[in-house]
Amino acid sequence: MYVKPLAATVGIVLWTAEEMHQRLDRARRVVAGHGWTALLVTPGSDLRYFTGYEAMPLERLTCLVLPVSGEPGDGVAAGGEVSGGDRRLG
Repeated sequence: MYVKPLAATVGIVLWTAEEMHQRLDRARRVVAGHGWTALLVTPGSDLRYFTGYEAMPLERLTCLVLPVSGEPGDGVAAGGEVSGGDRRLG
């Protein structure tokens, strides 16, 4: 999932793409250390920290899916099941 941070739309850079990827890599190491396969990050300060995206909490689950290996993407609940979206962080 690539989401342009709100701050970037008004010309403010809060962090670089490299820093964003470092944050994601650190989170992957923690997730792997616990023996988990992925981390689901829902709207709020954690999602902003990892992506710069300010998502609104809605009645359906919207989240960043951060697998231990592979590309992070988004997950959207549909009919009670979480399915991966086709957007990727870039």
